[in-house]
Amino acid sequence: MSEKLPQQNPNEEIDLGQLFNAIGRLFEKIGDFIKSIFKILLLILEKVGISILVLINIVKKHFFKIVIPSIAVFAFFIIMGRLAVKEYKSDILISQNYQTGRLLYSTITKLNLLASSNDSIALSRELDISMQTAAKIKGFEVGNFMNQNQLELEYYSMLEENDTILISLEKHIEYKDLENFPSQQIAVKSSYKDVFNEDLSNAIIKTFENNTYYNEERLKKLNEIDDRIKVLKNSLRKSEELQKEYVNLLKTYYMSEVSESDKATVNLNLNNSKEKVNTREFDLLKNQREIELEINKLKSARVGIKEIVRVQKGFNQPIRVKNTYKKYRNYATLITFFIFTLIFLFKEFNIGGFIEEHGKLNKLK
Repeated sequence: MSEKLPQQNPNEEIDLGQLFNAIGRLFEKIGDFIKSIFKILLLILEKVGISILVLINIVKKHFFKIVIPSIAVFAFFIIMGRLAVKEYKSDILISQNYQTGRLLYSTITKLNLLASSNDSIALSRELDISMQTAAKIKGFEVGNFMNQNQLELEYYSMLEENDTILISLEKHIEYKDLENFPSQQIAVKSSYKDVFNEDLSNAIIKTFENNTYYNEERLKKLNEIDDRIKVLKNSLRKSEELQKEYVNLLKTYYMSEVSESDKATVNLNLNNSKEKVNTREFDLLKNQREIELEINKLKSARVGIKEIVRVQKGFNQPIRVKNTYKKYRNYATLITFFIFTLIFLFKEFNIGGFIEEHGKLNKLK
C-alpha cells in the first residue's frame, strides 16, 4: 500500500533550500547596506558636531577679536546711513490708449539715465521743467500693473479654453507683451517730497503727446470715429422723419371721421370701428434707441482716444527708500564676523604653515 504513495523528489527539497538561502543572503546584504548608510550618516553628524564645537571654541577663545570688528562695521553702516541723503519714492498709474509700450519704456529709461547721471540741464529740457526741479529728481522706474495673480488667472483660463496648449506658466509670462498692457506704473525717486505733484505727472505725459507717429495715429482714429458718428446721426434723423410720417398717417386715418371738438381726446390707440393698421413705429423707436446708444459709446471712446497716455492716479504719498547702507548693513556685519572667525580658524590649525610647507614648487617634481 505504502509503495503506491507518490515519492517526494529530493531535487525539489534541494532547490527550495537553495532558494531560502539565497533570500536570506539577500536580506543580509540589504541589512548591511542600510547599516553602512546609517554609519556614514552618524559619521557625518559626528564630524559636523565636532566642527560646530570647534567653531564655538574659537569664537569663545577670540570673542572680543571677532565681535569688536563686527560691531565696528555695523556702527559704520549705521552712521553712513544717517549721513546719507534721504531719498523718497512715489508713483503714478497711467493708461495707454495705443500700443505705446516700447516708446514708454524707452522714454523712461532715457529719463532715468539723465536723472541718475545728474544731468539736470538735459532732463529739464526733455521734460520741459525747471532746472531746479530736474536737479531734485534722482531716478525713474516703469513697470506693468498686472500682478502675478492676474497673470496666473489669465493662463489657467486660457488652458480651460484650449486643452492643447503645452506652454508653461513661466513661458506664458515671459512671452506676454507686458509693455503694452494698458495700465502701467511710473515711479520717480527724489530727495525732496515737493517734487511729486501734478506738474511733474503732466510733464511726463507730455513727452508722449509730442510723438509724431502717435499723433498721426490719433488723428486717423478720431476721424474714423467722427465719420461713424456722422453716419449714425444721419440715420437717426431719417428714422425720426419716418416716424413722424407714420404718426401723421395714423392720425389722418383714425381721426378722419371724428368731429373737430373730439379730436383733442382722441389718441392713436383709440378703439373705433376702423381696422387696425400695422405700422413699424415701434421698430423705428427701438432702432433709434440703439443708434443713440452707439453714438454715446463712440463719444466715450473718442474721449479715451483723444489722449495717447492719460493719468489714472496721480502721485501717492511719497515713502522713504531704504538706502544702500541700511539695506546691506546686516550682510556686511555677518560677513565680517565669518571672515574673522575663519582667520582665527586658520591660525588655530596652522593652515598658513601647512600651505608654506607643502606649497612649494619642488613638491611637484
